[in-house]
Amino acid sequence: MKFYWKVPNSDNFTATGEWTPSGVPGALDQALLTGTGTGYDVNVGEDETVLTISTSVDAILNIIQFSTFTAEDGTGSGANNGSIHVEGGSFFDVAGTINGPGSIELLGTSVGASLVLVCDTTMNGWTLTHSDTNSE
Repeated sequence: MKFYWKVPNSDNFTATGEWTPSGVPGALDQALLTGTGTGYDVNVGEDETVLTISTSVDAILNIIQFSTFTAEDGTGSGANNGSIHVEGGSFFDVAGTINGPGSIELLGTSVGASLVLVCDTTMNGWTLTHSDTNSE
């Protein structure tokens, strides 16, 4: 099933009222952060698994609080047009294809962030950056 983030509101991934249809996407679902207009953040603070994840240019998916976000089939036929931020100690596990032109940012602190490429993952037209914010 396809779940659409309704409008460009910042909230937690588990906020059922932000999704159409109402609910939270699961392992067999496509999560589409399609709201546009102003920049917004969707925060993943606990382990979540979806079939695919796609983002609009205005969307940021933040994987935070030592959680793991898994996309079983990458972006599928969609794309990461926005950004996916992986906080230190958190994981973005992905298989399938990740289409760009968006970015995936690994944000390091005292504990590194992880991008786990599962099986035959294909990356098309996106940027990977790493920021170590633990400077001495």
